[in-house]
Amino acid sequence: MHNLHDRVIYQAKIQGEPSFKVEINPNQEKNQEIGELYPDVIYFGPVTGKVEFIAEVETKESLNEESIKQWGEYSKLGFPLWVIVPIEYVETTRGMLSSAGIYAQVAGFSEAAGYLRINFEYK
Repeated sequence: MHNLHDRVIYQAKIQGEPSFKVEINPNQEKNQEIGELYPDVIYFGPVTGKVEFIAEVETKESLNEESIKQWGEYSKLGFPLWVIVPIEYVETTRGMLSSAGIYAQVAGFSEAAGYLRINFEYK
């Protein structure tokens, strides 16, 4: 069984726009790179085949200074960045991003009755 981090990565792939090609880098794998970096999820546009946006998954255990550094590196790639965190950490993550001067969208994930769901529309 995959750990929670990797399960959320797989869920982000499943929940993505159906017309997008989605590549993932779970479990520290290096399947698809962008500028020598390996974000957790990479979404490619259906028409252009070019990167449209990237996503990085964090769990409550991985929300720390190292993740902020990583988000900063990803934000410099020139693609919209989503940071996917437990829903109860959405506001905390927004504060971390703001304090670090990093622009990214934040989505929250939750699990109920064994089902994971990512809310990309979280406000």
